[in-house]
Amino acid sequence: MFKNYFKIALRNFIKQKGYSLINLLGLSIGLAACILITLYILQEISFDNLHSKADRIY
Repeated sequence: MFKNYFKIALRNFIKQKGYSLINLLGLSIGLAACILITLYILQEISFDNLHSKADRIY
C-alpha cells in the first residue's frame, strides 16, 4: 500500500515540479523553524538549573 502511495507521490512530483518545490521548501522551512524554536525554549528553561536556590532567582 505504501509502495502505491510512493508511486503516486513521485508521479505528481514529476508532473508538477514548481508546485512540489514550493511545498517541499515550505515544509523544510517550517520544520527547521520548529526545531530552532524548540531548542531555544529548552535552553531558556534550563538556564538557572545549576543554582542551588534556582526557584528564588528573579
